[in-house]
Amino acid sequence: MTFTESNTAEAYLRDLLCGTSADENPLDLQDARANYGVASTGVGWTYLPGVAIPREPQEVFAEPLVREALIRLNPEIATKPERAEEVLYKLRAIVLSVRSDGLIRANEEFTAWLRGERSMPFGKDGEHVTVRIVDFEDLSRNQYIVTAQYPFRAGPAERRADLVLLVNGSPLVLIEAKTPVRPSVSWVDGAIQVHDDYEQFVPELFACNLFSVATEGKALRYGSIQMPVHLWGPWRTEDQGDDAATGMGLADLERAVSGLLAPATVLDILASFVLFATDKKKRRLKVVCRYQQYEAANRIVERVVAGQPKRGLIWHFQGSGKSLLMVFAAQKLRMHPALPNAFLFGLTGTPINTRDRNTFYAFGAPEDVNGYLSRYGFEESIRDGATLPLHFEPRLVALQRAARHRPRHRRGRGGEAPGRGRGPRQGRADGAIRGGPQPEDARHGRARRQRHRRDRPRGTLPRLAANQRRRAGSQEGPAWDPVQIQAAQRCGAVREGLRIHSPVLLRTPQESGGKQVREALSEGGGMERLAAFDGSWLEAIAQFITSPESAYGRARAPDA
Repeated sequence: MTFTESNTAEAYLRDLLCGTSADENPLDLQDARANYGVASTGVGWTYLPGVAIPREPQEVFAEPLVREALIRLNPEIATKPERAEEVLYKLRAIVLSVRSDGLIRANEEFTAWLRGERSMPFGKDGEHVTVRIVDFEDLSRNQYIVTAQYPFRAGPAERRADLVLLVNGSPLVLIEAKTPVRPSVSWVDGAIQVHDDYEQFVPELFACNLFSVATEGKALRYGSIQMPVHLWGPWRTEDQGDDAATGMGLADLERAVSGLLAPATVLDILASFVLFATDKKKRRLKVVCRYQQYEAANRIVERVVAGQPKRGLIWHFQGSGKSLLMVFAAQKLRMHPALPNAFLFGLTGTPINTRDRNTFYAFGAPEDVNGYLSRYGFEESIRDGATLPLHFEPRLVALQRAARHRPRHRRGRGGEAPGRGRGPRQGRADGAIRGGPQPEDARHGRARRQRHRRDRPRGTLPRLAANQRRRAGSQEGPAWDPVQIQAAQRCGAVREGLRIHSPVLLRTPQESGGKQVREALSEGGGMERLAAFDGSWLEAIAQFITSPESAYGRARAPDA
């Protein structure tokens, strides 16, 4: 499909949301007010032209629609409709506080009202009761409207959003759809316009915003307010498989729209998958879930509510946000008042599958295919930008035995040599005067020290061999031949290269880095030997690389 100025990406996206008959049979305001619940066409939204929305350009939300929702969802307000004005007054105050308190603070307060976390003294004898603007339990009682060309004016600045999704009159989702009239146009252009233009000059428009969407008709990305453009993420489903490798195409766009922008998903994210936090610089942030967090948390909640099975393994790679996933799952579990019994869920990026330790056995349920409840692997994490690829280049470091230089000390008076330290061990032993007789203990002690310096293995690699002989119970052992020394030097070069380029790989064998290096050097035949070696993984590699199982060992072995 080719987009042109007459066949825009905005019109295509609108038709996906509300059906293909949006231009042919547009509804008027009276019909839209009478239509509640999820529409049967499109994704479930009802289209209403921007000019038909009952609001002024300087108003963020449609007050008549919000007023009707307050009366419809709150019996205390229904008995006295004038109470709705008190709630509207507080919502207007939040919008006005954007410039003074900041956009994040204002959005956090408006989100609390949308979630039903605020109350008013509308009960008996002035008792505070919860005010509901959105019904999260019965979705058919809400009004879902999509409109195009949504204007907003803030002082001298006026902007017009391409598409806006309103729930009970509150604009929750802003969509910027760029028509790719040039090959260089992409979703990034729409995201930059939202982040650098709309949020800067008309921030009041985002007082009740849940998230924003940018697309050019092929790729779709979404992000929360004040989120840098490079952090905007895609929306996929786990069952897409290899089809989601590129994430660019009409089929991928349709899946993203039907998954992310469905009314049920939008309200689910609003209720349980939004967090407000403070970073190290004391800045307030808004966090919206990624698709892997959304699906995994919902599967946890579904399993807990069902009661069986009692466990589950979440296998998500590093950087995918497992900590936030747990918070999202806990937030959604709050909505279920009675959750007896205990459940065991494990979240890991590198599951272990060994004889004595097995992550799948400890947390996986037999009912789960492949032993895990949800998986977000390395390939998906790299593709979505959640994890950056790691590149390292090992260097061959030449090991050279350096000559030992001793500092020459000046002789003191009387021919005595001044000591180099402090305390009672300074200088020579008693009677050790140059040219004079020396005690027997002093001569024997000096001889022992000289023999020790002469016989001590010099360098890291010979000391490693001496340690191996000492562990075996023998101080004297077979000397390392040149082939072994060369292999050990290569092992030292590997360690030095890893230390410079990738310190994360210098870990124990049980962790991912050591395992990758061991697999790379063992050539598939010595894994059991390396795993059973009692020592560090570097020593294990040095021992194996000189054994007959390795390439160096085969090179020095006699021909059969």
